[in-house]
Amino acid sequence: MAKILLTWELGLNSGHAVRLAQLAQVFQAAGHVTCFAVQRPDALRRWRDHAGFAEVRQAPIWPGLLRDNDVPPLRGERSWGDLLAAMGMHDSGILEYMLRCWDAILTDSKADMVVADFAPASMLAARGRVPVVAVGTGFTVPPSDGVAFPLLRGEEPLIAEDALLTVVNRALQRAGMGALNALPDMAVADLACPATFAELDPYRKYRKGAVYPPFVSGEAGEAGDGKAVFVYAAVGDPRTVALMRALPLVVRAGVPVIAWLPGLSAPDARDLAAAGVQVLSAPATQTAIAAQAKLLVTTGG
Repeated sequence: MAKILLTWELGLNSGHAVRLAQLAQVFQAAGHVTCFAVQRPDALRRWRDHAGFAEVRQAPIWPGLLRDNDVPPLRGERSWGDLLAAMGMHDSGILEYMLRCWDAILTDSKADMVVADFAPASMLAARGRVPVVAVGTGFTVPPSDGVAFPLLRGEEPLIAEDALLTVVNRALQRAGMGALNALPDMAVADLACPATFAELDPYRKYRKGAVYPPFVSGEAGEAGDGKAVFVYAAVGDPRTVALMRALPLVVRAGVPVIAWLPGLSAPDARDLAAAGVQVLSAPATQTAIAAQAKLLVTTGG
C-alpha cells in the first residue's frame, strides 16, 4: 500500500479536479491511500465519492493567478517557460517559497508518489525524492527531452530560457534542491501521461511518446440535432472579453447561444441574459452539450 499525493496548481477549469478524482478512485480501489493538494479544494466537492475521505490540502498559489499581484503582465506567451514566467517564475523568490511550501506538504503528507496535473512546482519539489507522474492534456504535459521547450507560436520565447533557467536554479539552490541542466528538466516525470486526441496536441510534431485517451466525466454523449453555439470560457482569460462582446451579435443573427462562463459577475450575467444569451449557473454535462450544440467555442483544454 502506498500513499499517493495528487497535486494541481495551474489552469482554471474543473477538468484538473476531474482527472485527479478519477485517478484517486482507481488508486483507492487498488488499496492505496490518496491525499490532495490542489489550487481549489472546493473543486473536489463534485466528486465526494472519490475525494471525500482523502486528506485535502490547499496548494500554494502562483501569484499570477491572483487578481491583485505584483507579477508584470506578459501577454501572448510563446512557450511553457513564458507561461510559467507570467505566473511568477520570473522571480526566484516566488519560486523558492513555492518550493518550500511543497517541501512541507511532501514531508507532512509522507507521500510515496506524486501525481501532478499542471503542477510544475510540486514536480520540482518531488524531483529525486519520490516517483512523479505527470497527467493532463497535451498542453499541460509538454515534451521534456529537449534543450528548450518547443515554441507554441512565434519565433522566440518572450523571455529567454537561459535567463529563466538561472532564476529557477537560484530558487532551487536556496530551497536546498538540485539544479537543472535545461529548463525542460522541470517537466521531467517518471511517467508522463498527456491525455488528449493526437490531432489536438499542440506538441504533436515534437512529442516522441504516445498520447493517452482523454479523460471524460460521465457519458460523452452523442451529437444530436442541436442548433446552438455552446461557449465555455473562463472570465479570467483575456480572450473572453472579446468573446463576450460577440455573443449578443450571434443571438441577433438568429443563432441560440448557451454559455458557461466561470467567474462571470452578476451584472455581466444579467446583461448577457437580457441580450438573449442562455447563461448557465453551473457546468453542463458533456451529454447535454453534445445534444444541444452545433458548434463549441472554448478557451479551455
